Amino acid sequence: MFSINNLFKINTLSKYLTVFLLCFATWHCCTYLQAQNYAITNEYSLKAAYIYKFSQYTDWNSNAAADSFRIVILGNEDIYQSIKKIAEVYKVKDKPIAVYQYQSLARVLSDHNCLERIHMIYADNSVGQDMVKKLCQSKSKSTLLIGDNEDFISDGGHISFYREDNKIKFKINTSLINNNYFKINSQLLKLGLASN
Repeated sequence: MFSINNLFKINTLSKYLTVFLLCFATWHCCTYLQAQNYAITNEYSLKAAYIYKFSQYTDWNSNAAADSFRIVILGNEDIYQSIKKIAEVYKVKDKPIAVYQYQSLARVLSDHNCLERIHMIYADNSVGQDMVKKLCQSKSKSTLLIGDNEDFISDGGHISFYREDNKIKFKINTSLINNNYFKINSQLLKLGLASN
């Protein structure tokens, strides 16, 4: 026989089950978002570490008199912050690392003296395709150009990040990397995917 007490017990149990399921769903969503945030942060840190390592495996013929090793980040605040953390601890070729961030390529390209003193420029996906082409066609041949854009190498960039099997990897434009201005060590060439 079905009584009011049984109905009350079922209703209470239903409320507890609903609260439990809501708490579980909330916890699961928060855990997922934290994992996604960690993966994104980890991706930026990994790219920053790669950029630092690129500097270790590259020899510049010009910029020798520079008082610091200069890296310009176009766009991404997270990579900028990650490289700044590296710059606080490490040096490149016994020089302190100076990191600059710009949201626009126009300011960098307008100052030729500035451009000639930059060792590396990283441009993320937020930099438009036309800006990437301008960057690659710029007058500074001694600046190592690193990008995230899928067409970065074909547009004239030197090194481009890409994702494969959920891993961050990089391509190297072998037709441009060994010139009169800088040379990339063969050890780095073994780690990256060669592209012409």
